[in-house]
Amino acid sequence: MTVAFALPAIALPATALWAATSVPLPRERPVDVASGIAQTATDEVVVGTVADGDTEQVLSASDFPLPRPRPDDAGPAAHELFETAGFDAPVVDAHTAAVTNQAINFISAKRYDDALALQKTLSDPAARKLIEFYYVRDYSLSAPYSRMQAFLKENPDWPNQDLIRRRFEVALLAQRASAETVIEAFADEPPITSPGVIVYASALKATGAEERSGELIRALWRTQSLTTGEESLVLSRFADALEREDHKKRMDMLLYNGESSAALRVAAKLGGNEKKLAEARIAVSRRSSSAGSALDNLPQEVRSDPGYLLSRIQWNRRADRDDFAAKLLLEASFEPDQLVDPDEWALERRIVARELVETGNPDVVKTAYELVSKHAAESAIDRLENEWHAGWIALRFLKDPEAASKHFAEILNVATTPISTSRAHYWLGRAAEEAGDIPTALKYYTQAGEQPTTYYGQLALNRIGKTSVPRPDKPLIADTARRIIGERDSIRAMRLLVQIGREDEAARFMITMAEETDDPLTLVGICETAQQLGMTWGTVWMGKRGTRAGAPTEAYAFSTDGMPDFPKIGPGIDPAVVYAIARQESVFNPSALSPAGARGLMQMMPATAKATAQAYGQTYNLDRLTSDPTYNATLGAAHLGELAERFDNAYALVFAAYNAGPGRVYEWIERFGDPRKGEIDPVDWVELIPYNETRNYVQRVMEGLQVYRARLGEENQPLLIAEDLRLPLDTGQSVIAAATSAGDAGNNGVPGVFSGFGDGPVNTGAPPSTALGFGSGL
Repeated sequence: MTVAFALPAIALPATALWAATSVPLPRERPVDVASGIAQTATDEVVVGTVADGDTEQVLSASDFPLPRPRPDDAGPAAHELFETAGFDAPVVDAHTAAVTNQAINFISAKRYDDALALQKTLSDPAARKLIEFYYVRDYSLSAPYSRMQAFLKENPDWPNQDLIRRRFEVALLAQRASAETVIEAFADEPPITSPGVIVYASALKATGAEERSGELIRALWRTQSLTTGEESLVLSRFADALEREDHKKRMDMLLYNGESSAALRVAAKLGGNEKKLAEARIAVSRRSSSAGSALDNLPQEVRSDPGYLLSRIQWNRRADRDDFAAKLLLEASFEPDQLVDPDEWALERRIVARELVETGNPDVVKTAYELVSKHAAESAIDRLENEWHAGWIALRFLKDPEAASKHFAEILNVATTPISTSRAHYWLGRAAEEAGDIPTALKYYTQAGEQPTTYYGQLALNRIGKTSVPRPDKPLIADTARRIIGERDSIRAMRLLVQIGREDEAARFMITMAEETDDPLTLVGICETAQQLGMTWGTVWMGKRGTRAGAPTEAYAFSTDGMPDFPKIGPGIDPAVVYAIARQESVFNPSALSPAGARGLMQMMPATAKATAQAYGQTYNLDRLTSDPTYNATLGAAHLGELAERFDNAYALVFAAYNAGPGRVYEWIERFGDPRKGEIDPVDWVELIPYNETRNYVQRVMEGLQVYRARLGEENQPLLIAEDLRLPLDTGQSVIAAATSAGDAGNNGVPGVFSGFGDGPVNTGAPPSTALGFGSGL
């Protein structure tokens, strides 16, 4: 997907420190070597799972409500927080704390001179830098660009480096910096924003470097989203540098991005057939009833356009004409320049392939395999996903383990997270097992099992007969790491935010620090500091970030601090289930509110919460869903208990129902088979779920369930993922048995996806732990 580096219209409150940096930003990468423009994400980033991958759910710091404005002086609650966290004293004296808080309030009120006057009265470096931090990153751009530049240079370990860099680039344009100043500013690093490119290209043009200026503008125009103001600025300053082909490339890019209005503006400059093509493609993207006729009415000369072809494919797919969509996909070009957005084409290939797989027709399934195995994906996540789908289809539907292994092995060339690497190793093990190569299968399962907090790592442990999941404990370096980073001004500033009653802002401060580093010591230290300060949702968030970066932060990622004691009002449910759901739903943030309206710790939808409350004689109160975590957890656990009863404690079904609704689960059982009855491999059933969000959700909650059993119970808690998924009872011993039996090198009876499980008995009883009630002991 094309990643825009243009800043959107900025309208953030000054105290909303982290609302503009939703998720960890990618490292800057040039659009091309010639242009030298570094591409980064826009300030506005869609929240959710990444593309179609097996990744952690990506929430942002801005998903969590900001606090109301605090009083000018630090309240007693903040001081008590320090005492309970084990701090001997506040980080600064009461006067410094009060002045710092007032200065931040002045910045929020746009009283910048007053804020800076207070800053001058302070001697503590952390307090002075914290005020400067608020000032230079304020959306109003009142700070001189020179102060922004100085802050970045002097404080590389502070958060929001990219955001302040963006502010700096916009300020260069808004504050009319000289051409010499601008050129010097970009001497070492290329611009990362559209305003930065515009001001840099303007400076180059003013100093006679018109060729280089034109290169920058053409790259910007072809590849980046722009505000209407930025568009006007480009056209007014650089119209002579842009040609018809540049406008066509821009139109294509905007159509791929779904930016219809902007696409129509540039299409109007092109006129003729290009304008008609843009209108037809927009009709398809909007699912207009006239989309088919709009495509049919296009002249023949535009029907070779890759954009037309993609829209025709999408229209056929949405009309349930998957065979026609597949035919067109197989005829499509593999040249990235022609495809414009190769990752979008890779996604379309996956979508159509998944539809074809469901037919069960061997010839059609071969077409599905061809679709996903032949792709031009560029991003790591799309390469990973297409290779995994190709391997899965080859192994589970075409019974070709040799071909499957090649695709699963390719995943390891791009996978970087424990979730992705364990997934690749597990499926390499399955392919080797089906090929009869038991030693190789054991090797791969063992490698997958080295990530025991992941879904596929746990499945691999089960496959080789392991009976427990190691309990993730706090790393030995935790206290040392906290002490080391505690000496930094940035950490003292974060603690000062807590002292003056800005706990949520302090958590966002730390989260952003975690997003911007891969250093294990720093990540462990940040997690430990957050835990010491009682920031549970921040601790979990940063623990996840650390785990993805390879730091030993699993114990923080699976915190046990965020769940209140609550009464049991409904059917019994394993406490570990409640923890796993809350972790995935809200990272234990009791006031979380989703765009869809889900609320609180367990992200209860109001209608579901109301029905659950009424069913068990409880008073329903909408506000309490976000103000009272005990109330939310009580209703959420009761609802989970109902779903567990309905689906016979088959937790893949339970978790899918909690996420997508019971009706969808019954639909998928009808389509794919019932894993409770041995009609389909439960692992395949999960992978067949049509919604990426729900597939990812089930896997993440399932892995969390195994870890929380280990964390909440005694040592060596049993690994129950086989029972939770309704795998055959003998699955966990199949590879071990084959490895120890003399001369058995044949196929180990790995069934086809829709063929049932053969002779192995299927566990239809509840796992022992699910019979537990949920009392007040937690």
